[in-house]
Amino acid sequence: MDAIKEGEWRIGTVITHTAPSFCYPTTKSGIEMWMRKDPDLERDIDREREAMDKIHNRLLADGHPLCCWFYGHYHDTCSDRIAGVGFYMLGIGQIREIPTSR
Repeated sequence: MDAIKEGEWRIGTVITHTAPSFCYPTTKSGIEMWMRKDPDLERDIDREREAMDKIHNRLLADGHPLCCWFYGHYHDTCSDRIAGVGFYMLGIGQIREIPTSR
């Protein structure tokens, strides 16, 4: 993140496997069976999403023109606008065009 801040890159779109913790889904409903099978899963999920929170917060703190965040992982579809940023969860095989301007 420091290298990005020091460079001349301006990040408007982020594409990750998972999403920040405040994005849908915000509960672990439906994965209880998997958490029973893997006692570390809940902690791992929380850490993974916290890492996305840190990336999100850092991009905003560094003044990047963040407008879109695309993620998958949950095999579902959802679009939400949070604090001016579009968060798009893509389902299996779903394609969405990345905007070229804000």
